Amino acid sequence: MDDKTYVKADFKQLFNLEHYSEIPGIGVRNRFKTIGIENFSKNQIEQVPTSFPTTNRVNEHHLTTTTIVGAATFIFRKFIFGSKDNSSSISQKTLKNSNNSQNVSGSSKSAIDVERNIAEQMKLKNKNVVLAFGSQTGTAEDLAKRVSRELQQDFGARTMVIDPEDFEIETLSRIQPNSILVLLMSTTGEGEPTDNMTGWYDKLIGIDNLHSVDFSEAEMIEFEEPEPNEFESDPDYTFDYDNPLANLHFAAFGLGNTTYEHFNSHVKQVSKRLQSLGATLVGEIGLGDDDMDIDEDFENWEAANLPLIGKHIGSTPQSDEDAVTGYHPDTIITEVHEKVDDQKLSLIGSLRPPNNLEVDENSKPKVDAKNPWESTVLDAWQLCSDDNERQIIHMEIDLSEAGIEYTTGDHLCVYPTNYESQVDLLLKLFNLKSDQLITIAPNPGSSSPLLASTILSTYGAALRHYLDIITPIPRDTIKQVLMRQVKSEVAIEYLKSLMEDRELYNKVVVETTMTPGELIESIIALEQKSMVPEEQKMTLDFSMLTDLLPRLAPRFYSISSSNLVSPNKLTITVVVLRYKSTNNIDRFGIASNYLGEITNILNKVDVSGMPGEPSYKIRNVNISEDEKKTVKIPIYVQKAIFRLPSKPKTPVIMVGPGTGIAPFRGFVQERAYLVKQGKEVGPTILFFGNRHETKDFLYKDEMKELFDVLGSQNEESKLFTAFSRDQEQKIYVQHRILENAKSIYELLMNRGAYFYICGDGKFMVKDVEKALVQVISEQGGMSSEAANAWLSDFRKSDKYQED
Repeated sequence: MDDKTYVKADFKQLFNLEHYSEIPGIGVRNRFKTIGIENFSKNQIEQVPTSFPTTNRVNEHHLTTTTIVGAATFIFRKFIFGSKDNSSSISQKTLKNSNNSQNVSGSSKSAIDVERNIAEQMKLKNKNVVLAFGSQTGTAEDLAKRVSRELQQDFGARTMVIDPEDFEIETLSRIQPNSILVLLMSTTGEGEPTDNMTGWYDKLIGIDNLHSVDFSEAEMIEFEEPEPNEFESDPDYTFDYDNPLANLHFAAFGLGNTTYEHFNSHVKQVSKRLQSLGATLVGEIGLGDDDMDIDEDFENWEAANLPLIGKHIGSTPQSDEDAVTGYHPDTIITEVHEKVDDQKLSLIGSLRPPNNLEVDENSKPKVDAKNPWESTVLDAWQLCSDDNERQIIHMEIDLSEAGIEYTTGDHLCVYPTNYESQVDLLLKLFNLKSDQLITIAPNPGSSSPLLASTILSTYGAALRHYLDIITPIPRDTIKQVLMRQVKSEVAIEYLKSLMEDRELYNKVVVETTMTPGELIESIIALEQKSMVPEEQKMTLDFSMLTDLLPRLAPRFYSISSSNLVSPNKLTITVVVLRYKSTNNIDRFGIASNYLGEITNILNKVDVSGMPGEPSYKIRNVNISEDEKKTVKIPIYVQKAIFRLPSKPKTPVIMVGPGTGIAPFRGFVQERAYLVKQGKEVGPTILFFGNRHETKDFLYKDEMKELFDVLGSQNEESKLFTAFSRDQEQKIYVQHRILENAKSIYELLMNRGAYFYICGDGKFMVKDVEKALVQVISEQGGMSSEAANAWLSDFRKSDKYQED
């Protein structure tokens, strides 16, 4: 429809779109489609109100014909007056200045709370760099703090670290042109934003348009219009309604994994969208690859881009002599010696904010990453034989108390507890008492006081529940924090060698998985060996430790149950990780061994003091009258897009060796349940593999029963197994796929099957994809190039999913 086309519409019908007018996200275009008007551009409808009065409201308020004609004129003004390029068109600026209109792209007076206004906070705190992180597990948050410290110390920048969830994106348009926004963003799932970036992403791009390459249809954000002369560096700046972020300069680094189809999609999409709104990218987007060496990627990005950021804000790299030496820890630690009431003491170690502890009978409590719920572990047991090389546990967790809901395919997030050997080491090194009460408060002088409020704890509880005391300290954190605590020449030279020689750092720290406590211990031992005078020895302060160590992050586990079968409890399947470091020290997976210890408690297995067994002090262990122990653990559910097809008739092919079977146990449970309910279910095929059939065939009896149910309705539903060490020549799931090439090809190419993989992304997924290419090539008579091209396209579709 061009600008001259005559438009005729039933306005009563337009105003009667009650169903659409109350649903967020339906938008103007779909309302027009309802009455047969489709061919118009977004520019022609961008001023249309997002909701209309219904017919009942029209009658109720006795709207006159004049009102309807006025509304019609407003809605179709582009058609009446011509396009915005026409000299008679009504521009956005004209509409903004109209007494009866409101501009959708700018607002001269902020209606946003100053606490949520990025530009206002930067002005109040005199900052010229704001770093925003999109973080699911805390890694991007830690990187943001590291970049902040680097910019402060090496460039004299005045930095501020923020959580996007706490600020409004509409205020980006008021950031000073000579300041800069730095984005550190992780990509989750199939290219999805992190939870704390969902609000910004939805406004920028739309959650339903994750991988859009054309932003012309995206809704325009109501960006704030700067006041006249607000930009000191550019007093003549004029707000451009088509490019509302022309003021904004930004830099960006993403965290992703090349084994996934949408590698670093989050940071790429946000960067492209900001540029489409007029923002200027400073330097290049950093693309960290967790499949290789994300720390090296990050260091390379810092080296190339931090000088450009410094240049933009009017700063240059500083010499060691000129570098900022003022050290402002993120937290203030104060010992408490007065009596504290028992209720407050009982909350020590809890990760849920005190104001969210009470449960309202009339509503469900908020449960998310910032508000985990301490749920009861109903049961847990070992899935493997006693003589198996690895422990794999099955755990059942109650959801009823908090009314937590999940969908088959979601993830359970568990906040673990650190094991005692590393807790004790740090307490000894810092000469602290484990049960000494302390308050941990945000430091107003810090660039990243992300702690919301003061909390009561003990030194021991802080080390057990809040801080990651296991992960090796990165090189830049050694420079930014640890280096500032040493005075002796021998300690300075030792840390400098680790900072400047990456090969040495990898050998000493990375390959041995040296913990922070072990690194600090090595410095102390070095100073003792060199007989360093007492006044020259390393300074150890607990507030420094809270900067040195990131927050203890939750661990994600695929839920191994179906919400249709088990709505009030969920299950997870966990392999307990244990290994020897290169210097022959026992190492333990933080969360898996924590869950393993809980399994021991519930089964009254005492392993304390046994060689090679980590020791834990676990909160919320209760003993009932019959001496049965119960344990509560802090959790929340992470929504995923790893989903069964909406139509049960659709065939599914699942590949899940080892604990990769977890989500597929839920899938198989659900499809068998539907069969029992009389629903028609399509072919269900599972490829499962492990080492030994007699030792680690996970859920063996249950799987056979479930496939008996599925097979009773559809004989194509089958379970295929591959046990790699039960014969001389190892057999893996990819070999079973090749053995069933004909049926796999038929289901994928002719019957619209969905294909799922869960497990080791570094090796197994690649081997399975090679097998899939071979199946398509040989069964379809294609070249390898054509089969690979098919796989590439297939991976981009909803029918291919990885977990």
